[in-house]
Amino acid sequence: HANTLKENGASYDEIVTDAFYVASDYKLGLNDTFYLKPQVGYVQAFSKNEYKIGDTSYSWKQNDGILVAALLFGWGDKADSKPGVYFLDNDDDKKVIPGFSVAMEKQLVYKYTEEEGSDKYEMKGTKSPMTLKVAFFSGEIVENLTAAAYYETKVGAKDYKKTANGTDVTPK
Repeated sequence: HANTLKENGASYDEIVTDAFYVASDYKLGLNDTFYLKPQVGYVQAFSKNEYKIGDTSYSWKQNDGILVAALLFGWGDKADSKPGVYFLDNDDDKKVIPGFSVAMEKQLVYKYTEEEGSDKYEMKGTKSPMTLKVAFFSGEIVENLTAAAYYETKVGAKDYKKTANGTDVTPK
């Protein structure tokens, strides 16, 4: 059960999120140094929140399902936890393996529902953009010298259907 916070005449229940994640990878050795490592994973998350301002009740629910697939052409087995890469150094969970990788992230499920009093709004769709990520990390070239590069882009356009009280209100 969610905890309730009261502030300025409004009461808020904390956000409740349930999620699951499945993933798999396989390391295919090409020789003593180089290897390919394909990876695939899926994340499904369900979030909801309910709150009240005055006599009006509000709530929202969100359902997200995201597929991630990647291929790493790697060398060396040691993951570097502090590689000196500016886009990773602030995240203690990330470790970098020397290699070149390409990754794709695609939203397969999306549904968002919001209720304000007796009004109900809903957005749903799966035609979200795909995120394409390309990364390179050299590992240590010579003592205390590494090189890294990262590029991320969105491919495709968002196309959600939005309804209000069962009527299509999708922006044209």
